Amino acid sequence: MSKSKRLAILFSIAFIPLILFSQQLTYKVVCDKKDHKIKIVESTNHSPDLIPLKAGFPFAPVARKWADENYPSGTCDPEKVLQDIKQSQNPPQTSTTQQPPQQQNTGTVTQSTIPVKQKKKYKNTSISGLFLSHNVDKVLGVEDQNFGADIGLEQIFGQKDYYGGIGAHFNVYYLKHASDKFETYLFKFPVFGGYRFTHNNLQVAFDAGFFISTKLSFFDEEYERFLRDDQAKSTSFSFFPRVRVGSRGIQLEAGAQFGITDVVENRDKLNVYFVGLRFCF
Repeated sequence: MSKSKRLAILFSIAFIPLILFSQQLTYKVVCDKKDHKIKIVESTNHSPDLIPLKAGFPFAPVARKWADENYPSGTCDPEKVLQDIKQSQNPPQTSTTQQPPQQQNTGTVTQSTIPVKQKKKYKNTSISGLFLSHNVDKVLGVEDQNFGADIGLEQIFGQKDYYGGIGAHFNVYYLKHASDKFETYLFKFPVFGGYRFTHNNLQVAFDAGFFISTKLSFFDEEYERFLRDDQAKSTSFSFFPRVRVGSRGIQLEAGAQFGITDVVENRDKLNVYFVGLRFCF
């Protein structure tokens, strides 16, 4: 496989999380009770301070266009908005079924002054694209270190702050030795646990676990000579800590991977540092 074809495949895979993320995320127009402003937020934002006006917009600019057409001043009256919503939900009754004024007023006050507590919901499936800095040059005994790339799919279980999860990652390590440029690759399967919390639209997560990695392999068999007389292990293990910071839908991720067992017998253990984006849905 030529280098141009391999790069084309990697770039194509990298666009998958962007497509999935764009299909999952929607927006809504809301009235903020605190500052009386019209705002555009993600549909998953259920803050009691925000009164939904219209939801289901696939893109933020579309929601903004609707807001500009219907609320050109950019401001709103929360009391009037709530009153309009109640009137649309409870049309005027006939004289034979209309409730006494006191009873109607009591119901209105109760609905407008007692906020409904929204249940916190996490997005547990994610796809990541990470940049890698590694020491595969030391593992293979070549001269120069280069960079690498990681594409991963992970699944977290449950909706609690404490969580556990599994996944699958594909890693490519780019290397150079004298005038030769070549790539190695392996698959990693993480098993991990951690803790996450949210504050308004911010989500932070800390987790750690173990990677179970497959044999270090070469795209071009010609470069297997860099293993010399040593033998690549069919399975290796490593430990990783990491942190994720961002919204519920997209997060910046950073962490490190420290080898526990040899990737190649009698060579340095594989260590990797990574940073990139994780898309959750």
